[in-house]
Amino acid sequence: MSLIARRAADFVRIRWKTLAGLAVVLAGGTMIGVLRGPHTEDFSEKPRPAADFALPDLTGKTVRLSDFKGQVVLVDFWATWCIPCIEELPDLKALYDKHKDRGFTIVGISIDDMGKEVVGPFVKENQVPYPILLAGLDPVEGFPVRGLPTAYLIDRRGFIVKKYFGFKFPEQLDKDVAAALSQGEP
Repeated sequence: MSLIARRAADFVRIRWKTLAGLAVVLAGGTMIGVLRGPHTEDFSEKPRPAADFALPDLTGKTVRLSDFKGQVVLVDFWATWCIPCIEELPDLKALYDKHKDRGFTIVGISIDDMGKEVVGPFVKENQVPYPILLAGLDPVEGFPVRGLPTAYLIDRRGFIVKKYFGFKFPEQLDKDVAAALSQGEP
């Protein structure tokens, strides 16, 4: 058996549960995505409080959602292997650059199971300017993710006002962020 084949077999043997779980998430997300396509759920009429979470960043520092209190936050769940996530990255970087001085940030939450060893080089190579946190395959309480990309827009009060499933259309996202920023500007 060649070295590559042996490494591949070891990888599958060690991570079979992770791979099986990932297959279920991808299959479910793909089915939902095919049936519904990219869509947005609007909670602005009845917003619900966003659950606080605590996750490590790429340096190992614990970051909480509450660290961004008073800002409009887009919590974006993504992975380095997710093609739509990679395709929308330039739009997210542009959105961040456009609104960051008005009290807006993006918090990217990677669900890559290999953690910072995979995510760190990807973030550096793609010059991602906003905070990236590591969740791995552990669910983040209060933020259900059934497929990627999934994002939540949180207003300055800490309430979820929008949920985006699938590719986020840049014009709509910009409009939603601008509207959230205009409410209760400091």
